[in-house]
Amino acid sequence: MHSRLRAALLAPVLLAWAASADLDVYVDGALSSGWENWSWNTAFNFAATDLYEGLSSISATSDAWAAASFKLEGLFNTYAGFQFDIACDPSTLQLYFQGTTDNAQSASIPLSAFAGLSSTKFTTVTIDFNALPPSGAPLGSGAWDRLNFQALANGATYHIDNIKFLTSITIEPLFLSAEPIGNDLIAITTQGNVDLSTVKVKLNNATVAISKTTTYSPIDTPSKTITYFTLAKSFTAGSLAITAGTNTSFTYTLPAVRYGT
Repeated sequence: MHSRLRAALLAPVLLAWAASADLDVYVDGALSSGWENWSWNTAFNFAATDLYEGLSSISATSDAWAAASFKLEGLFNTYAGFQFDIACDPSTLQLYFQGTTDNAQSASIPLSAFAGLSSTKFTTVTIDFNALPPSGAPLGSGAWDRLNFQALANGATYHIDNIKFLTSITIEPLFLSAEPIGNDLIAITTQGNVDLSTVKVKLNNATVAISKTTTYSPIDTPSKTITYFTLAKSFTAGSLAITAGTNTSFTYTLPAVRYGT
């Protein structure tokens, strides 16, 4: 664990903490400077050693709809994302952010949106503020200063460690999907800085040239882009193979066109 930048709260103006370094929320044994415990109906051990990384972790048991809630003396608007290590039953918890001065509240993020979480081991979760799971929508504007790990209807027992806000997030470049549309279009959804020049299309094992591309980022999921590739010839019945990058491929069997009588 490392000490991080601490920005002061200059009354009466709330200042955003400068994002020149990651902002720790919890460091072994205690909340970091600038953070307050605003939790409700939750029992804590801030120096748990039954399951931990480093020297200790937070062990928490929350009643139904109660939360481990931490409030910053300032704002975390300038940070790119949020990261923490957690051991929990993911079906029992959700996470959301708040702005206490403007009553802003983010969409709830169910912990079940993250694969591989377990109550017996820590898993690192990273949340990109440009694409909150599971919808992919951005966090949006708000005087964000509070985070909440909230139990659902049956309550929750969990461990959290290494809680921090991140100055930057590297988005892995991926080709997520590729689909034929209409007579001669292929829609390819991507994330990150992919190389679109690697996209190749074969129809019945014959290479088809791409005559035009159009790319846009959906307003509700700005971390992803959709590119429409216009082919030099129309689709025909048979096999369609789309390759992209070094090892990504999508295949389809196109049916023959049938006309009603």
